[in-house]
Amino acid sequence: VFGLLALHCIRILPDRQGRDMWSATATLDAAEMWESWSLWSFQALLVRYAEDTADSKDKLFGPFQKICLAGVQQYVIFNFTSNLIEFVWREVDRYDPALCQGLSGHTLSCEQEFYLVQDYITGALWYSCSIAIYAILRFEHAVPDSLRPIGPYWKFWGAKMIVSMAGIQRMALFFATKMSVVTEVFALYMHAYLLCFETLLLSALHFWAYPATGYFKSASPG
Repeated sequence: VFGLLALHCIRILPDRQGRDMWSATATLDAAEMWESWSLWSFQALLVRYAEDTADSKDKLFGPFQKICLAGVQQYVIFNFTSNLIEFVWREVDRYDPALCQGLSGHTLSCEQEFYLVQDYITGALWYSCSIAIYAILRFEHAVPDSLRPIGPYWKFWGAKMIVSMAGIQRMALFFATKMSVVTEVFALYMHAYLLCFETLLLSALHFWAYPATGYFKSASPG
């Protein structure tokens, strides 16, 4: 999904000659929802497996599990909410652009108004993502013996690498744009182009991390 959205971003930029930057950035923002969902799915896998082990008998396991799940869940909710706000703002821009100026009291367009807060949203998402990754790490390190049979190492890095690479790459190109090393259109195009190859490699890694047969439990022991 991430790779397909990055590919769609590459298609948007040349077709619209770099004029519709908002559609291109919104496409990659939507791809970040997949990032959050992949982390949530991985955490749910760990919890589901650990629930049938000896560690789950500890009286602190239940509260600890809920805290770790909440740590990942807040990133999912925040990510989906920020994308929903962006979607609504774009629809307002499409059907009633003057409403943006009326709400803000500025003379800027809806797109310009959104870009004023986008950097803050991106920074908050970074912080939220860090909490989610930390929650997964704490849970994995708390019950290592219970999770060892499913080999969580490559599963975790398969989910974390796409999150980390996309974030670091986007930040590096952001600073390159601010320093006038590259144009904003070129930076966005390069970001999406690299993501297409990176997601392909990570997809191959998932064949190793998630074999078709092996050690997954189909039912709780009776």
